[in-house]
Amino acid sequence: MEEFSRQPTLPSKRMQRNNLLTSNTTKWVTKMSQFHLKAKGYSVTIDGIWGAKTTAAVNEFRKKCGWKENGKLGKNAIKVLIA
Repeated sequence: MEEFSRQPTLPSKRMQRNNLLTSNTTKWVTKMSQFHLKAKGYSVTIDGIWGAKTTAAVNEFRKKCGWKENGKLGKNAIKVLIA
């Protein structure tokens, strides 16, 4: 059985306090966000890198929800995204 060499990195205290996911998020959270965006039909690659395509997909998603296009996924946006 293969073991992981280290624990995944958690979001910073500032990000946890603000409930924001931005380009500084962990790879796992980014992949989760990309997975759900792709499942909803947005053009994004599930690579764990929060780049221009992920930000554009997030903005499309936010626009469809009637929210400000700021390229971020907060707590409420994530709840809607994964529902």
